[in-house]
Amino acid sequence: MIILAAGLSKRMGSFKPLLPVVAGAAVLDGINISGEAGIGDIIVVTGNMRGEIESVLSANAPGVRIAYNSRFTDGMFSSVKTGVSALPERLDSFFILPADCCAVSADTLKTLIGVSAEVAPEYVVHPKYSGLRGHPPLIPSMYISRILEYHGENGLKGLLDTLPYVESDTDDRGVLLDMDTPEDYRELLEYLESRNE
Repeated sequence: MIILAAGLSKRMGSFKPLLPVVAGAAVLDGINISGEAGIGDIIVVTGNMRGEIESVLSANAPGVRIAYNSRFTDGMFSSVKTGVSALPERLDSFFILPADCCAVSADTLKTLIGVSAEVAPEYVVHPKYSGLRGHPPLIPSMYISRILEYHGENGLKGLLDTLPYVESDTDDRGVLLDMDTPEDYRELLEYLESRNE
């Protein structure tokens, strides 16, 4: 699992990975969800507010590996490349999850892993809710070099659009939720509260 926590959070106005959600900070929710899904190797990509977020990770998630993106102002795809560069060898596939997309359920991650095991190894697996594709994609490791070498338009999405894929329908609206704006943040919190009732 690669969790992207390096951005500037311009539209939100507050640093999204450290906004309180369930576990105390959004980035910790992503880590906890990954652990519940049985994912042992978790990489958090840091950049903006590096000291603050790495302090939170050190105190609350000491087993997580940190990859610092010194070029975080270049945009999210630079963080994707930083995280991919830090992946271990002998890995079948990996998720890429923006830290603010922390409402995805562990069951959804498990389902995507199961789907990946049933399809041809070159297929990217995307979650889908109500006809819309969400986060996180599960990407075969055979595409690591393609990601690192890609310089086309639209970053990761632009590359993924060129690769074979399957979509897995889910009843998890959390795959569509993020915290790009204060309104998005309120909607995500309301969704998590209703899910936990």
